[in-house]
Amino acid sequence: MRKIQSFFILIHCCSIALSQNVGIGTPIPDHTLDVNGALGINDTIFHNNDTDTWMGFTAPDTWEVAVAGKKTTRVDAIGSTLTVNPDQSGINFLITGDGISANNFTSPPPRPLFFADVANEQIGIGTDQPSELLEIEGGNMLITGDGISALLYVDTDQNIVSIGDSTQQAEFHVAGTIKADSLEVGGSGMSIKNIQHGQEVAGTFNGAITAVVPISYSGFTTNPTILVTVRDEDPILIETYSYVVRDVTPTSANIYIRELGISLIYGDLIVNWMAIE
Repeated sequence: MRKIQSFFILIHCCSIALSQNVGIGTPIPDHTLDVNGALGINDTIFHNNDTDTWMGFTAPDTWEVAVAGKKTTRVDAIGSTLTVNPDQSGINFLITGDGISANNFTSPPPRPLFFADVANEQIGIGTDQPSELLEIEGGNMLITGDGISALLYVDTDQNIVSIGDSTQQAEFHVAGTIKADSLEVGGSGMSIKNIQHGQEVAGTFNGAITAVVPISYSGFTTNPTILVTVRDEDPILIETYSYVVRDVTPTSANIYIRELGISLIYGDLIVNWMAIE
């Protein structure tokens, strides 16, 4: 019986020697070392004859990969961080697409979706040769705020930049208020330093041919230019009006409105104004 067992052990050892494969937990190893189960490692796995190419656990809950002495990746579970180029070894970060994207990339497939140039500290989206801190090539850009409204939208096909709305067709559109120290218009040398606007409802008018609408504002250093529009909200009888702005100061002005027909002014006028310095 012992001779028979020894014979089969010999046959098995010969088969291992012939196949050059070792199996742990499997009688049919497919690789030089085939482990059918969990493998525990305390430290590092090295590439043979290449001691500066390895991967391993360098600290508690920390896993790193190094190639040719350069650490490419570090996963820190304690800090919940995935770091590329953790020791500043010049390792760039590249994510490529599948080559079938419809975006207007100029580079051939595989197209770079995201590229981090660590040497120049620049980020490219759609390009692996960014020339600015952030460069986007091809496709549009949308940054949302509350998940509904667009904080910033850039349409590269139509050359549109929109703030607060992604549906506008103007070259530059702002859905909201603009605040700037200075704004130059059309290269004419005219500089706009302050803009304020408001709306007055002529509900206090109690019957007159002429009405005075006082307005107030703040932050102006000189007398501003006042722009006015008057809208008749009377659904039955729509009249026409003339207006003039007088008594302008850096803080207030009066808008004089006159009804051009024979009717009196009642609470059916909307007065919009804009003060510009």
